[in-house]
Amino acid sequence: MNGKINTLQAGRGLAAIMVLLCHTEFVGFPYQLPVLHPFIFQGAHGVDFFFVLSGFIIFYTNRPFIGVPAMAPFYYYRRLIRVYPLLLVITAVKLIFLGLGGRGIPAEKNNFSDVVFSTLLLPQTKSPFISVSWTLSYEVFFYSLFLLAILFGRSLLPFFLLHAAACLLLLLPALAPAGYPFDFLFSPYILEFYAGCVIAWWYAGRKWQLPPKSAIIWLGGGLTLLVLAVGQPMLVKILFPNCG
Repeated sequence: MNGKINTLQAGRGLAAIMVLLCHTEFVGFPYQLPVLHPFIFQGAHGVDFFFVLSGFIIFYTNRPFIGVPAMAPFYYYRRLIRVYPLLLVITAVKLIFLGLGGRGIPAEKNNFSDVVFSTLLLPQTKSPFISVSWTLSYEVFFYSLFLLAILFGRSLLPFFLLHAAACLLLLLPALAPAGYPFDFLFSPYILEFYAGCVIAWWYAGRKWQLPPKSAIIWLGGGLTLLVLAVGQPMLVKILFPNCG
């Protein structure tokens, strides 16, 4: 990317704070501040932002590589190096902790296959050995989808469209749950990745820039909608105390 897009950097920071606050529920922090419950517990939606952002960044920074198979090794190495080193370090620390008799790790995560699946970031039917690494499993899958675009170019566009359509179709409430591994391969999170790619394609083509005043209005409106959506349960209780 030729220079940073500052609004994305700001959004990334806000999303990281949302996710961090959401995880404080595991140490009991939210229960000390009831007024913040609706906001903290909805912080998990920061992950959705990151998935859209991932699609945007992958497409925006690597779009010249589409249809150029020679760039595939460079692209994939550059993506994986962002994920695996830190994951391996954290996994090693957790294994050492477990080996020293550390407590607090569920028994179902202690077998060898769970550690291998978690380390390779393969999708699982349960929480992985490193619980938060489930998001990285999707990231690696996103990397692989774009790798196909690099290897085969625009000829795979119908495949991507069909894949996105299948992800949408499986969201219909009338359909039974797809089950493993289809619930991973056709997850709604993949639609967020595709959405990020489409936004990056549109942004790169237009090269537009909002005037400062318009940008402030759009930012203010977006933040207002975010606060209303996240705080909806609290607002309902305030406005309609006798309901429910």
